[in-house]
Amino acid sequence: MKIQLYTLIAMLVALGLAILITKKHLFYPLSSSTNVLAKILEQRYSGYSFDPLKHVTHNQIISLIKAAQLTPSSYNEQPWNFIISDKTTNPEAYNITLSSLAEGNKKWAKDAQLLVVIATSIHSVATNEPNQWAQYDTGAAAFSMTIQATALGLMTHQMAGFDRSKITELLGLPKDVIPMSIMAIGYEDLARSKIQPRRRKPIGDNFFQGMWGITNSNWK
Repeated sequence: MKIQLYTLIAMLVALGLAILITKKHLFYPLSSSTNVLAKILEQRYSGYSFDPLKHVTHNQIISLIKAAQLTPSSYNEQPWNFIISDKTTNPEAYNITLSSLAEGNKKWAKDAQLLVVIATSIHSVATNEPNQWAQYDTGAAAFSMTIQATALGLMTHQMAGFDRSKITELLGLPKDVIPMSIMAIGYEDLARSKIQPRRRKPIGDNFFQGMWGITNSNWK
């Protein structure tokens, strides 16, 4: 019952945060349209063509950080950790992160201005036990950063293809911190982009009403 209550509260907080971002423009001056958030979600996609010549500014990086920082989490533990490497200002760390990627990812990720290692602390300070919600909360924080990047006109691409042992050792991650993903962030190179049609499962495959497998034909 407590877990269900927490999940409901977390969902309500996330909804409130989305509305607040849309109405108050906390991070970026957006359109006054009531469908701003929906438009940002539609614009977001994981492309492969980054512009190697366009830089992400300091203010944009701070904006990305603040978006992730405001994400709700279980017991407000905020278990996420973001290790941000800027190709221009911190090339050594950038190249270390790049070296951990699978070969296929290196080919296109090397043009992104930022490489962000997203990790989670699996130990709960509140309960002194493993935090079973840490990965869930960290994923939510990564998504907040992704949506803010899209609002800023940036493109993101998250990768699971990297050497976790290598990145843990080279970046000095503690034993109770697990790298989950690496996110490439930068400007899209429109001249090289090949946007593919977005494919999503039918709503009835993933969204049920009241009980598992019960679909609503009016949800379209």
